[in-house]
Amino acid sequence: MCKTVRYPLTKVIGIDISPHQPTQIKPNNFEFINANVQERLPFDDNTFDFPDGFLELCESSLQFDAGPATLRIWNAGEEILMEKGGDLNVYQKLDQFLQNQGRLENINKEVKKAYFSVKHNNIEFSKAFINDMVSITNSLKPFLTKKLQISDENFDELAKTSEKELVELDTYIYWVRAYASKVIDNNN
Repeated sequence: MCKTVRYPLTKVIGIDISPHQPTQIKPNNFEFINANVQERLPFDDNTFDFPDGFLELCESSLQFDAGPATLRIWNAGEEILMEKGGDLNVYQKLDQFLQNQGRLENINKEVKKAYFSVKHNNIEFSKAFINDMVSITNSLKPFLTKKLQISDENFDELAKTSEKELVELDTYIYWVRAYASKVIDNNN
């Protein structure tokens, strides 16, 4: 006789500086918090006290091998981010954030190229990846049209051209994942 063992769902808390997050694919055990990880996290000390818990940080680089429309949009986005004190190279520092925390061990960092084209991915991944980029671009439209000093219609044309460029020019980003486990205090 086979016995089914059910494990409790682990609570997952996602933190992002952007308030724009996909809700249609959010698992039941996931909670999204809008916050800046470069500042103090909005949690009391020892909020996350699960002994086998871990912290994972994920961030992407800017785009490589991007076309002129894509560069125009993302250069304007970079300017906006810089004006707000953002760090364009935060993806390179994720493991340093974990090391500086002081209560984490087994720190790991993985870097992968993520292409927008079907040539490098399965078609479903490419569609999802491009849809994410289109969603991000569209969510920033009010800020980008102002920064670029263009009309909504011109922005829409620019965004459509950018979407085509992502695939045609083999545009990619680096996706960085850094993770570590909590130091277990055996004195308790």
